[in-house]
Amino acid sequence: MIVHVALSPETGAEYVAEAITRQLQQKPNSILGLATGRTMEPVYERLRYNYRTGRCSWRKARTFNLDEYVLTGSGQHTSIFQFMQDQLIRHIDLPSEQFHIPNAHAESPRKEAEAYEALLDQHEPIDLQILGIGTNGHIAFNEPGSAKDSRTRIVRLAEETLTQNFGATASRAPRHAITMGLGSIVRARKIILLATGVSKQNAITSLLQHSTFTPTSPASALVHHPNVELILDPAAAAGIARHEHRQPGSASTI
Repeated sequence: MIVHVALSPETGAEYVAEAITRQLQQKPNSILGLATGRTMEPVYERLRYNYRTGRCSWRKARTFNLDEYVLTGSGQHTSIFQFMQDQLIRHIDLPSEQFHIPNAHAESPRKEAEAYEALLDQHEPIDLQILGIGTNGHIAFNEPGSAKDSRTRIVRLAEETLTQNFGATASRAPRHAITMGLGSIVRARKIILLATGVSKQNAITSLLQHSTFTPTSPASALVHHPNVELILDPAAAAGIARHEHRQPGSASTI
């Protein structure tokens, strides 16, 4: 696991966007795993710019989003599908049939999860998987207690996750989601995890303290993956110097 400490959140986001851009340049038909959340917004802003300036094309690529809320009523929060459309998809040349995300309004969320895992099986491995991390250490929506070999499934969202994602409106937020499992995620050839802000400091410190998978820290499923980069801003990385960790290599500055 390689740890990079960026000079700022913007520098970290640019690093991730450039990694995706290079992947598309080197392999136009790449399969990409995409994440959402506020941490990813500047990444998608940079990717939109890179596309507009002709640095990359998405026409031959295929993307898989990590997760989607289970939405049962028209009055609930915006889907992750809509977030992706607004942030990236409608701004680039990715064909709609090559953009994959679970259906938030599926009649049977369980069957939708099974179908999504089957689609991943059909196209695996993902060439480059982008991740964020929750304040409780979740990746995708694999909350603490998730199994290392878990596959795409329905999960109940932790209250901490709902508060992190929805703030004051958490009481009206969707309580369940469809998520790639930890076992689904670690099949990717390369993984880049981006974490910014002081709220992610404890989750990152916990991740780097583990030398093996620990269910209370779902992100620890990454510790034995052969090709993982952590991109941290100074606030998220602040706890590293205060705790000895057993991951190979040391943090470098970007």
